[in-house]
Amino acid sequence: MHSDPEATEMTLYPYALFDMDGTMTDSMPYWENVGAEYIRSKGMEPKPGLWETLSTRPYPEAALFVKEDYGIMDAPKNFAAEINRLMKLHYQYDIPLKPGVREYLKYLHENGVKLGVCSATAVHLVEMTLSRLDVLQYFDSITSCEEAGGMSKTEPDVFLLAMTRLGAKPEETVMYEDAPFGIKTAKKTGMIVCRVFDHSYQDAFDNDEKYYDSFVKDFSALGFCPQERRHA
Repeated sequence: MHSDPEATEMTLYPYALFDMDGTMTDSMPYWENVGAEYIRSKGMEPKPGLWETLSTRPYPEAALFVKEDYGIMDAPKNFAAEINRLMKLHYQYDIPLKPGVREYLKYLHENGVKLGVCSATAVHLVEMTLSRLDVLQYFDSITSCEEAGGMSKTEPDVFLLAMTRLGAKPEETVMYEDAPFGIKTAKKTGMIVCRVFDHSYQDAFDNDEKYYDSFVKDFSALGFCPQERRHA
């Protein structure tokens, strides 16, 4: 990352959207386990592959799956609230930022980039977490899948809504995302996509780089700035 403005002359894309879980915060291990926590709280053992099934679905779809597959009849009504209750404790006390994230957000903010969060996580959990981690002040907007008709990141709705809230155009916006389904959908909207490494998806791409424009393994070790505008 170019931290010295006098060292390199460059311009930045004016907008950036950040996913939270797995991109800014190291929270994916908690999300990978929360479905199992929920199922066990109902006196049952989770089946293999539960996380993979739930991870691509917004709460309403996930609740219907749990009802049909586990016979938990009140899931459509209570699933989201119970998952949020379990995760709230982790967000409130112990989920950390990934290394270098705070410094990178500060750098973009100080250089005039308008920042937004685009997350599948509920807005109140995003706000609570980023406030505790002292980075909420860098963001101009927060958008959740719940606000985009409940559609997951396999659909473009949440990305389009997040851009609208920033007043951004796709070709002027960099999307920072770790999940393969989010990366592929973001790319289809026309945004510049920066894939952020997370262990949960380390084998998901099979080295197929056509869905993203740059790759960040560790924000604290950046030798370049993914936000740098390309010039013809």
